[in-house]
Amino acid sequence: MSMTNNVVPLYMLKFDLAQPITLPWKFKHLGPTRYQMFMAKLKGR
Repeated sequence: MSMTNNVVPLYMLKFDLAQPITLPWKFKHLGPTRYQMFMAKLKGR
């Protein structure tokens, strides 16, 4: 994508937690956790 100038832009949906949260139950021993998730449409039509 960096070698051409006719790249189609990605249509993307992104979710992000700005501050870390502590998971409940047994997972609290993992410590504060941040989540980041995205979905993108890679191919047209």
